[in-house]
Amino acid sequence: MKKVKIRVFGATGCHICKKQTDAFDESKISYVFIDALADDTQDFCDEHGVDELPHVQIVSLGGKDVFNKAGFVSVSEVKKFLQ
Repeated sequence: MKKVKIRVFGATGCHICKKQTDAFDESKISYVFIDALADDTQDFCDEHGVDELPHVQIVSLGGKDVFNKAGFVSVSEVKKFLQ
């Protein structure tokens, strides 16, 4: 399995964001959730081009973006980057 970091940018009141995290949880996909509406994450979200929620980003351990997509992302689409 490839070593990558998965970030899910979302918001606690966002139903599609909840659907995204639930899908990853059910599939045992490890990710970091970033509340894109929190004051202390605004600069980070801007730096990563987050302008729509949910937003899924997969980053190699070297820090390079290997996947960056706004909107709901299927588990099968993410698993391609984990093999």
